[in-house]
Amino acid sequence: MAGTALFIMFLSNPKRGVLSAYLAANPKGCINRLSLLWYPMIVAVPLVLAVLALFGYVHTAGTLMRSLAAELWLILGLGFTVAQQFSVCWLLADLESAAVDPRRGRRAACGTGESSPPGRSAAPGPGLAGCGA
Repeated sequence: MAGTALFIMFLSNPKRGVLSAYLAANPKGCINRLSLLWYPMIVAVPLVLAVLALFGYVHTAGTLMRSLAAELWLILGLGFTVAQQFSVCWLLADLESAAVDPRRGRRAACGTGESSPPGRSAAPGPGLAGCGA
């Protein structure tokens, strides 16, 4: 539980953590003004659970720790999902721009500007007759 507290401490640090750029951009925002309240509370949760376990409330501390770990995995999974969706959106936009720009689409279809793979000739196949090669 101490390791989880250290992980949360480094991750949510207002000066160097994940939210540091947002907090620096919004110095008078509500989250920044309340950072002296929420930062110690976030770091203290795993430590309080460790103290509960020391006092004999092992089952309660374990259940709450599993819940905390599940929430952290949920946040991490959400971050990966958002990153994946941004990359798919970027790739689709790139494909659409290749379809709109006829010169770029022809170059990609003909393979010009790129070396041919080993074992294949650079000559276009029968389906690429309109490439002008």
